[in-house]
Amino acid sequence: MAHWAGLLADASITKRVIVADGEVAGHVVVFDRDGRRELGYWLGRRHWGRGLASAAVGEVLQIERARPLWAGVVRDNAASLRVLVKHGFQEVGETAFADPFTAAPLPGVLLRLDA
Repeated sequence: MAHWAGLLADASITKRVIVADGEVAGHVVVFDRDGRRELGYWLGRRHWGRGLASAAVGEVLQIERARPLWAGVVRDNAASLRVLVKHGFQEVGETAFADPFTAAPLPGVLLRLDA
């Protein structure tokens, strides 16, 4: 909760809640990391496959006009990769993420949206 309190208090972060069927389904954020603007999102598993992430990312891209805009996704997350590519992000490199359960490195894709 302390982490979210900090995010909500930071005016430099664009943040939107994804609501579906009257409940919080996830979120989209755009924030500064390592000198660049980065988009991130999360959607609860029971809401997958309904186009919610794609719709939410599209709406946030209308609000957040900074370009280039960066995103990273675990390589095995084909659905998230499709969402980003659908909105014009292009693969530009490799990155890594820490597995949330084991902290083991997970290979990832680095993407950039230029226009």
